[in-house]
Amino acid sequence: MGKLITAATPTAGFVDKLLADRRILVILDGLSEMPASPAEPDVVTLENPEFPANALLITSRDEEPDFWPSTIIEPLRIDTNHLLPFINAYLTGSGRDALTDSELFDASRHLAELVTMETGITPLLAWLFADQLATLQREETGIQSLPRTIPALMLSYLNSLNRDRSAGDPDDPTLHKAAKIAAWECIRETFRPGQPASKERIRTALAEAHIEKAHLERLETLRVLKTDEPAQSHVRFELDPLSEYLAALKLVEDYGEREDSWRAFLTDSDSKEGAPKAIRGFLLAVRDCCQLRTPVASTLEGVIKQLAAMYERSRESLHPVSSGQQPKRVLVELILERPSEALNPEELAEQIKNLVEERKYVLVNESEGCTRIVIEVTAEQASRIQAAFASGDVQFTGLIGVREVSATSRSTMMRAFAPKRELIDPTAPGATEHFKKSWRRIMAREELVRPWRRLRFLLSTDVRSCPLAHVISESNDRAYAAPGVLARLRSLAIDLRMTILLWPLMISAMLGVLFLCQPNPYPLTAISLGILSGVTLAVFGSQPCSVLVSPLACGGGTVVMGIAFGLAQTVIMARLEIGTLFSQAGIRGDFFLSVTGGLVGLSAPAWRTNIPMPLIVLLVVAIALSIATAGWLMGQPQRAKGLGERQGRWKNISGALLGAAAGSGIGFVYLFNRIIGSTTDQPTAFVLAFALIGGLWLGISTFLRMGGMPRSIVTAVSHVLVASALFEIAFWTAGSSAGLFALGLRPSEIVL
Repeated sequence: MGKLITAATPTAGFVDKLLADRRILVILDGLSEMPASPAEPDVVTLENPEFPANALLITSRDEEPDFWPSTIIEPLRIDTNHLLPFINAYLTGSGRDALTDSELFDASRHLAELVTMETGITPLLAWLFADQLATLQREETGIQSLPRTIPALMLSYLNSLNRDRSAGDPDDPTLHKAAKIAAWECIRETFRPGQPASKERIRTALAEAHIEKAHLERLETLRVLKTDEPAQSHVRFELDPLSEYLAALKLVEDYGEREDSWRAFLTDSDSKEGAPKAIRGFLLAVRDCCQLRTPVASTLEGVIKQLAAMYERSRESLHPVSSGQQPKRVLVELILERPSEALNPEELAEQIKNLVEERKYVLVNESEGCTRIVIEVTAEQASRIQAAFASGDVQFTGLIGVREVSATSRSTMMRAFAPKRELIDPTAPGATEHFKKSWRRIMAREELVRPWRRLRFLLSTDVRSCPLAHVISESNDRAYAAPGVLARLRSLAIDLRMTILLWPLMISAMLGVLFLCQPNPYPLTAISLGILSGVTLAVFGSQPCSVLVSPLACGGGTVVMGIAFGLAQTVIMARLEIGTLFSQAGIRGDFFLSVTGGLVGLSAPAWRTNIPMPLIVLLVVAIALSIATAGWLMGQPQRAKGLGERQGRWKNISGALLGAAAGSGIGFVYLFNRIIGSTTDQPTAFVLAFALIGGLWLGISTFLRMGGMPRSIVTAVSHVLVASALFEIAFWTAGSSAGLFALGLRPSEIVL
């Protein structure tokens, strides 16, 4: 290494040896933008024995068959599961506030209107779009100002770069004209992006358009253009799509509706080297810019059709079919806005059958919040489906997206979506029944996976950026007292199946295994009663919270509370004399303590003499942490919306004060219980005290969070009636199993 550093010039043999041993990586950047020279042989090919590099990295817009076999890495489109988290994460990373759900919906709708199916949601488009959102937030401008077409997005991007201009800098319209001229000069010779243009030629074109030559330097300052080193006589665009769309805008402005000019352009396009494959990006940009003319003149309609035909030829040229070969087949993904449980499989099967024209395979996959159906079609038919969707001609209920899946990931997707038994020919006899059976299998599989997927992301410390952020944030709308909850009963039922049945069963199984695997296990009766009472307390305790907060988030609290109280109450059942501690006289003697403390509170005085101190510390810490974690989980839907960091300091302080005031309600219950208890017996005194304080607090909380006086009154009265009934049961059956069970459900009600 020392010799290599100090040597003026390494010898050719030494470099060849390093190349052969893969100690040097050769990077060939932008191969598709490099015009081939017929005067020179193809040196950089794997077939050339004189090419010594054994480690070669190529970037290209096109597939390069001269370098096969090779490993191909393709940038993926951003799918709907990751688009919204991407936008929120970008805004947060740029120091801006995240968007609310309604703003995100509007933004995603704008983006869906903006992209064409040929471009899709590329990372570059998503970045440009998110950058425009950040600019609008900084300027406090509404989302309705977002660009609705890709050409408009490119011009808006220039505006955002030019926002801090000084008095001597060009205004936005002038900068647009200068950029369009520079783009056309860079692209006019080859119709391919990434090409350099002479600075002198651009300055001449600017002068002919009566634009100051100095504006070329402004484009370089904004990093729209970069100077080629070392000659510094040429410039090229930093972003390829920007140059294509700006040049296309210049072309449409210059040619207008002149048929002879467009005919010459189309002829020139066909004659370009590698056309139409090598220039398909520019052809697509010209087509998009032609469609901006409203109304579209007959001349431009003909141009648009010819450009579309050329673009389709460019797609076919990427995968030529030789004689005797079957047409290339690709995977097309249909994205439906509704989850699978809300869809009619029979209607869906008929729509797919109408969409395809020959033998096809259909794969179906459930995704949170939407359903994805993958069909295997020919490349030609895939183009027709995408074009029909882009023009709004596809008759498919709830279809919000169509995209072609990369051929390189086909085998992966085949394995990910379904086994072979779920490949369906929608045109075969009995296809509808086959599809319905497949659909039921997918529903069953999703019901098994969904609960654990939601629990996993609900526990995430960065829930706003997780794939299920929209699902978790929307779960607040399914709180029992939320407006319009009746319209969401199907989704609420799915949440409750997880939080009331599946997650508690998981907790019970975990705790059972834990206690039974001890060297000296507790009696089976104590384990069973302890786990049952602890998990039941957690489940029922989460229901009052679910009146105002997401049942899904409260169910997450059920998990941690169930573990803590399941541990504590199993230890209590196994180590203490239940009959003495929870006798009728003991419970009725201080009914307030019995209800507010429950099994843990009643038994606490006997812990020090019956339970080892390390175990006491463990149980106390576990209960405290579970309560804190349950509270944190209830805030997850707000964090998923990105609202947690948007609240100001004083709003957080006022929220803490209100929460502390609500927590002090237990003291008022005690006070009124003593006052009323001087004139009447238990449990009447406690029930009246709780009805007054608990009902008042829940009614106020419902009104502040949900609005609507009738809703608040009904919620408060319902809660008081249910709680009072359990208080009565706990008192009059004290000392029995039923009384103990009812008593075990009450502490969390009091905490609320």
